[in-house]
Amino acid sequence: MPDNPKIPEEIYGFIDHEVESLQEIIELLERYNRNDSLFRGVTDAIDHRLIPKIGRKDFLGSSGIFDPARERRLIEDFKLRATPYLDSGIPNSDLEWLALGQHYGLATRLLDWAQSPLVATFFAVTKMGSGGRYAAVYAVHGLDNIFSDEDPFGLWDAMRYDPSHIVSRIPAQSAAFTVHAHPDTPLRPPRGQSWLRLLIHPLSQGHIKQQLDWCGISRASLFPDMEGLSDHINWRYKWRIGHRY
Repeated sequence: MPDNPKIPEEIYGFIDHEVESLQEIIELLERYNRNDSLFRGVTDAIDHRLIPKIGRKDFLGSSGIFDPARERRLIEDFKLRATPYLDSGIPNSDLEWLALGQHYGLATRLLDWAQSPLVATFFAVTKMGSGGRYAAVYAVHGLDNIFSDEDPFGLWDAMRYDPSHIVSRIPAQSAAFTVHAHPDTPLRPPRGQSWLRLLIHPLSQGHIKQQLDWCGISRASLFPDMEGLSDHINWRYKWRIGHRY
């Protein structure tokens, strides 16, 4: 891992702070925090843009242009094929279907966020600096809310969606979403506002992940199923964390 990794380029509308400890992260976010703040952690601050999966280059096809009609066909196909796997009931609206699909990796116009800064930090440091890249935690605020019975495909601007607890991962991760009017365009703060981006040095990420584990934020707590538990135990075993290993 390089001692001097590449520092991510500045993003318009975001104030950057470089951090190396969980204490620094908490102190900065505590100063920034608003009642409606959302947080997003990413493992690669160099290449990441706040663009939903369906608007990214590898999903736009040969034209390179976002096609809402193709998006609707994708959603309808998901609705048709997903029903046999739904143990917790059928979603009641297009927005609930999008939230369900997003949680299982479907390409949608939603972007994942957390209402907890510690949860977002976990997702930022989950790879512990592998590849020698800065991770990042984004903090945003001031987005208007969209509700489950509203049309997610007719928006003029990005909005915030707090989903119902369709699957157990949603409350475990304090999950929220942004719903994007233009899925192929990066999310930016409204004119006159600034949002925050914390850049986490790759050499600090492993220790921060261990500190989060001490605080009860782990793969097992955020993914409350057998897979999440197994991943968490594997991580503790691999890195000899805890007195048992």
